[in-house]
Amino acid sequence: YQWQSDSGSGFVNETNTTATTASFTSDALSATTKFRCIVTSSATNCTLTSSVVTATVVADPSITTEPSGATICPGATHTLSVTATNGTPSLTYKWLNSTDNMAFTAISGATLATYTTPALTQTTYYKVEVSASGNGCNTVTSTEATVAVLPAIVIASQPVDATICNGSTTTLNVSANGGSGNYKYQWRSATVSAGPYTDITGATSSSYTTGLLSQNTYYQVAVLDGTQSCGAAIISNTATVFVTTITTQPTAPAAICVGGTVNMSVTASVNGGT
Repeated sequence: YQWQSDSGSGFVNETNTTATTASFTSDALSATTKFRCIVTSSATNCTLTSSVVTATVVADPSITTEPSGATICPGATHTLSVTATNGTPSLTYKWLNSTDNMAFTAISGATLATYTTPALTQTTYYKVEVSASGNGCNTVTSTEATVAVLPAIVIASQPVDATICNGSTTTLNVSANGGSGNYKYQWRSATVSAGPYTDITGATSSSYTTGLLSQNTYYQVAVLDGTQSCGAAIISNTATVFVTTITTQPTAPAAICVGGTVNMSVTASVNGGT
């Protein structure tokens, strides 16, 4: 037996240890190659040539579009996808994840070119291995895709109560942490602490200066992520603006004679006291 190969320049004898046996294993191939076997009979001195067979060589799997990460709200999902080519007979996929971008674990059942994460509450890293079952096919691994989960918005500094004179104003402030850092604000007010609270037109910054007040007024502010619009707005504590007022005015006394006296009284209230 003598096996021969032709990778484009004509048939030449193979020289590895199986090249002169009935069963032949080629060396590693880098291009599509034709093979045949020359069989010589020592008994009849006949030489026979087998049919020509072609071993088709394709490139290893390669990724043409890497998976892309995203920034999401707590409890949201994200769909990752990869595009790959080459390999034979077909491509297979294995998605992996990690919470520290170091130790990755295969995700059970995640064997398609696209993968949708579960609802996430912490930043998670993903990558995908693309392989093919053909002989000699290598596995290629994508770059890591980061799915960043925004921390929940919390109010770091609540608006505080204030006491003012009748007909005066005061400024209320709030500060928040978490989310994307891009916040939307909406101040609202009520004349009783239980509400209902009504949005104040134009009061959309972290500070709000009241109008001229003549009665106790109650304020809250709603804070929302302006980039991701994650969930419902966070509502601040209620801040009460106490207004100093006269609750009992003096009344006109009865007429008196010259040299008499009159008694009159007034009651003022601030911050619930008198």
